[in-house]
Amino acid sequence: MCSKLINRQGWKTHKIVCDPPSITLGIYTEPTVLHITFAKKFYFDKIYAVLLEKLQEGSKYLEAMSPHELTEILKTEKPTALLITDNTLMEDMYAGMRAKIVEFAKSGGTVIFCCWFAGTTEEEVIDKMFKTEWDLPWKCGGMFKITMRLNPYRWTKLHTVDLPDKPALRGYYLDSAMKEESVYISARERRANKASWVHDKGRSAVLFTHYGSGWIGFVGDDYARDGSADIICALCGLRNPGWWRTPLSWRDV
Repeated sequence: MCSKLINRQGWKTHKIVCDPPSITLGIYTEPTVLHITFAKKFYFDKIYAVLLEKLQEGSKYLEAMSPHELTEILKTEKPTALLITDNTLMEDMYAGMRAKIVEFAKSGGTVIFCCWFAGTTEEEVIDKMFKTEWDLPWKCGGMFKITMRLNPYRWTKLHTVDLPDKPALRGYYLDSAMKEESVYISARERRANKASWVHDKGRSAVLFTHYGSGWIGFVGDDYARDGSADIICALCGLRNPGWWRTPLSWRDV
């Protein structure tokens, strides 16, 4: 049964929160990125100008700044990737929406937690979400600034996209990732004389792994540093800006 607080907010909000719409997967050859941010700050666009520009050039970019806007968008649009950039969806009242986001990933979609998500969400909440809702062992590992290197064991899917080779990632790191889930690792984790995987608690600021038929990712670099925009776009499956607007010939398939 819904709480009295939710019922007081009116039928429209009540229906959206308690019975959120399903998210239908789009076509990856025509990428659509849906940015969900119910607490967007007025300066977000300025700080993340490079990211937004790349998203708009490389995909059909949509933004939902309220549950109502999200519902209206999903009536006609079919995203291929979702960006979660703040902590608003982590409130208990949005548990149903989060469940639909998990189902979206299982059905083949891509979900990326990035930008200010880690900085605005309590560590305990993040750990609980990954464990209970995504069945992942990822846990918050602290805030660092480390020059990372591409992980040679990353998922094959990420070997075909452009990723910065050695970004200096300052932000929030997660622990307990499997070797293929860390997109970047510190230099000391690549020791040629070690036959087995040398892993610093499975720690990385950029994680990405297969989930059902889709993907889930985390980018903890919330300082909008050089390279972070390219990383987020690559995890969303975007290539060169505007590539999807050019019809593919049979030679490209």
